[in-house]
Amino acid sequence: MRNFAKLLGIIAMVAVIGFSFTACKEDDAKDALDGTTWETAFSGMNEDYELIQYYLTLKFNSPNFTITITGEFLMGTGNVPTQTQSGTYSISDSTVTMIFADGSTKTGTIDEDFLTLVDFFGDDRILTKGR
Repeated sequence: MRNFAKLLGIIAMVAVIGFSFTACKEDDAKDALDGTTWETAFSGMNEDYELIQYYLTLKFNSPNFTITITGEFLMGTGNVPTQTQSGTYSISDSTVTMIFADGSTKTGTIDEDFLTLVDFFGDDRILTKGR
């Protein structure tokens, strides 16, 4: 009887350990933004009052991000020099906090396939998740 109780205890412990490992998935540690790309386009003017079409691409590679802004003149020819900024990010629920290399911060809100950021002029920029 004593051996049976010992065997039953060992089986119970093995089952608990087995369920513990089964409950943990590798993807649980990966955040929702890791490996994603977000894009938007918007128009604006430079200091010479030239109308420009800007293209913004935001890539997340945990714990880093990179923003690339390209553009083209809408009247005339030529492209705007490419600008790139990078830093680290953290995510909590649907809020993303980005810390740039210069120490400045920006926050954004994720809603499924849309990421809303407030740009440096105070305007909302809605980025769409790339496919």
